[in-house]
Amino acid sequence: MTTDVSDKIRRLTPVEVSAEIARGATPLDIRESSDFGPAHMKGAINIQYSSKKFAERVTALIPAGIPLLVVGKEDAQAIEACTALMANHQIDVVGYLAGGIDSWQAADMPTASLAQISIHDLLGRLEAHEPGLTLLDVRESFEWEELGYVEGAVLISLGAVEKRREELPTGGILAIVCEHGLRSSTAASILSCHGFSRLLNVAEGMAGWRSAGYPLIEQTS
Repeated sequence: MTTDVSDKIRRLTPVEVSAEIARGATPLDIRESSDFGPAHMKGAINIQYSSKKFAERVTALIPAGIPLLVVGKEDAQAIEACTALMANHQIDVVGYLAGGIDSWQAADMPTASLAQISIHDLLGRLEAHEPGLTLLDVRESFEWEELGYVEGAVLISLGAVEKRREELPTGGILAIVCEHGLRSSTAASILSCHGFSRLLNVAEGMAGWRSAGYPLIEQTS
């Protein structure tokens, strides 16, 4: 008789999750960036869940050997994500936070937030040459070349952010952009874990920037 993998998934209380974090586990917040931004567990990595290659994305962005605690918007989503992750034997899944961030906050556990910036505010601040503001573009190089980029932006693709973080200024403000605001939220969560504190997520992404007709550097053939 076979056992369903869901039977092996641990349903954890906030107190149990806190204890696992103290033992070295990392929260993996699988909610949308719009939910992650206002409130999330300190030290959480934001990788939005989807059924397409989720485990592969996690292994590409989180170093092997780190135990993961899944935080979803709803328990059903968290269980589905845990199931997908546990199918990959390289990933150590501790369990999921029952009740999600709501239960965490109800238990008076500490949270953090990721500030969001609109493309309109970003344009104004860039045009004003705000001191200490750096725009980090975490798209792939082909997107940068084919779709255009903002003058002065620094390109470090999401998959390289962990390794190349030392190239980024630590004292200023980092506004992070991708195409739709998802990868940028992931990049911000990774950088936050490494001591970057003045982070802004460009929620509308470069798709919004282009739709607004804002200035772009475009490659000429």
